[in-house]
Amino acid sequence: MSSVLPAPPLPKSRETTISYLSRLAASKGVGAREYASDMGASLKRVVNQDDEALERMAHWGKLSPEQLDELKSWTGCRAGNVRLKFRGELYVSRSLRNPTIRGCPDCLREDLDNDHDDPLEVLVMRGHWQFREALICVKHHRQLVPLWTIQAPIDRYDFTQNLPAIATSLNAGELTSQPCNPTPYDIWLDRRLENGGDETWLSSQTVYAVSTFCLLLGVQLQSLSRSQVNDDWQSRHMALSTGFDVVKRGEDEIRNVLNGLVAEADAAGDEPKKAFGALYVKLSTDLLEDPAFASFRTILRDCVLAHWPIGANETLLGKAVERRRLHSLTTASKETGIGQHLL
Repeated sequence: MSSVLPAPPLPKSRETTISYLSRLAASKGVGAREYASDMGASLKRVVNQDDEALERMAHWGKLSPEQLDELKSWTGCRAGNVRLKFRGELYVSRSLRNPTIRGCPDCLREDLDNDHDDPLEVLVMRGHWQFREALICVKHHRQLVPLWTIQAPIDRYDFTQNLPAIATSLNAGELTSQPCNPTPYDIWLDRRLENGGDETWLSSQTVYAVSTFCLLLGVQLQSLSRSQVNDDWQSRHMALSTGFDVVKRGEDEIRNVLNGLVAEADAAGDEPKKAFGALYVKLSTDLLEDPAFASFRTILRDCVLAHWPIGANETLLGKAVERRRLHSLTTASKETGIGQHLL
């Protein structure tokens, strides 16, 4: 019998650190938790992207620094309060960390085509599947589907425990997904995540900010409800694609569309919230202090100032208004002391 130990597996395209640890453990015939313990770390520390634990994994997997960095970039590492650095950009943690793990059945089925006895050695979890606004596998033109939902993070990311059932479903032909042609949004997102490629003006904006703004704008343009975009992937995909079709054309086109939403409002006295819905609410509350949304806040702010009588020194979307641009009869009457009828 040969005394030469088998070489550790090589990282695959877009693989995460946790996926690699699971395949490394499977190549030695043990579970991820046991293998992490043997390394002198723990699965929890790898899930939390602890630097020392990842260095130990790299040592045991004979990974180069470049290979480890690539795995980490497709996983997302902590970068301050509720932020993760993912593919070189900052994201809100909840946009990448979710109790539901998703994937493309066709990608996983291709993994199983390899000549290995143990599916855990070949099944690869791709990093882009984590992003909440990634809904389509561009390679296979298929919807990403839920694989499992587990609240506890360590149990959720114990792939050596969760993937055997997925392999069984794949082999039985039970795990499938709906065909869906990628839209320009899907293609743009996939390219940005792969290599940062972007031929639009959005190259200077973060993926997280663009995707979020496209979703909020698309929801308003399609008259969708919050429950629809949260519970129905088709509605969410429609909103993202609709918003992106506007946003990719540049700031002037965004302004034109926002002006159209104002014109569609029921009455001249309607507030900005009525015209822009969740787009205005989010940019004026949850996303108010996020610098990634500065350009989008400015566009929306200019539109509001052009249509509503906002007075000087009032605060609008986080900035004080320097001068009034528009009067209503009410505001003009107050400033001049002349009755509205005479005005």
